[in-house]
Amino acid sequence: YAIDRGKEDLTLAQMTAGAIGYLNRGDEGFFLMVEGGLIDYACHVNDAATAFRETVDFADAIREAIQFYLATHSNHPTAETVYLGIKEEFPNVSLGTVYRNLALLAENGEILKISTGVGPDRFDGCIDPHYHFFCTECGAVYDLKMESIDHINVIANHNFDGIVEGNITHFFGKCPECAKKFNSKSS
Repeated sequence: YAIDRGKEDLTLAQMTAGAIGYLNRGDEGFFLMVEGGLIDYACHVNDAATAFRETVDFADAIREAIQFYLATHSNHPTAETVYLGIKEEFPNVSLGTVYRNLALLAENGEILKISTGVGPDRFDGCIDPHYHFFCTECGAVYDLKMESIDHINVIANHNFDGIVEGNITHFFGKCPECAKKFNSKSS
């Protein structure tokens, strides 16, 4: 039981992360089933404390799966896409659970929540500073590989009485696929 775990014992989340790390070494993909079977047993024997700890342990394992999904998908998925992706590993997970975990991970700074202004929020497993491009045609979100433009903070501070400490810069336009379609129509 999670409630009886010693300091040296692994949590379900740590075991899940370890299994994902081990299984992800190859190119052939994998299936990992994580169960919180003691939750049900603890409820049947009216052990509320154990049921609670086992549920928390299982929720932590779900967060590990969400982080892994985001780390291996650079397409900036929506919550619904993440849900469909991890549902294979956690068949009983709900969309609400995925939304809550994404919000918690974003609040803790472990992932990025990207609001595009149109459509649902997107999520990014890469928290290193980088820029995003939003396609105004298809809604895709891309990482832009470019040098830092943080010098605009200095420019912004020049005629401002306050202190500019940072910025969020997004780029908009047509992605490569939409640009090809647009160019072929105008030819």
